[in-house]
Amino acid sequence: MRSVQANASVEEFWKFRSPEEKYEIVELFNEAEAKAVRLKDLQSALVKYQQLDPIRLEGAGKNYLCVISKRSLRPSSAKQTRINLNQLSEEFGERDCRSITPSDLEQWFSRRNWKRSMVDGVIAKIGPFSTWCVREAIILENPCTKVVKPLNFDDGPPAIFSVEDTARLLNEAQSIDPLIAKYLAIGLFAGMKIL
Repeated sequence: MRSVQANASVEEFWKFRSPEEKYEIVELFNEAEAKAVRLKDLQSALVKYQQLDPIRLEGAGKNYLCVISKRSLRPSSAKQTRINLNQLSEEFGERDCRSITPSDLEQWFSRRNWKRSMVDGVIAKIGPFSTWCVREAIILENPCTKVVKPLNFDDGPPAIFSVEDTARLLNEAQSIDPLIAKYLAIGLFAGMKIL
């Protein structure tokens, strides 16, 4: 009798759901099943997550930079990660990490007018930060994984620098980052495309 009553209440519940609600329920069930998680466990994890104090992106970014400073990253990689996280903090630093969406990141890339290669490079540096935030239970999922990247690869004709432009570029690169100056020199004089 209990089984029949339970079945009737489920049918009653399902009958009054809109198509959108049904779709969301099925989608949530499928996602939980794919991760081998029961819906009840997912719900209790969500409740715990919602009870966490908000963590500002700026603070999380500083913590992450401390963590990676203890890793054996190449100096140029650590430097670029720091630059990109500082740029991210300039834009979203006061916001709760949980509030940053893929759309926020896409709009940020668009406002900066970054081409596809630049977006790929920035995601390569801020993506691990977001993954670390997931691991530390600061956010539930990495927004970088759902970013729709721009299609505007810079496939225009190759740029040919004058001798003066080349000298200015190499001198500036040498003063800022000697390693990048070597890369640029190879690209400029071997005819390689520089992104």
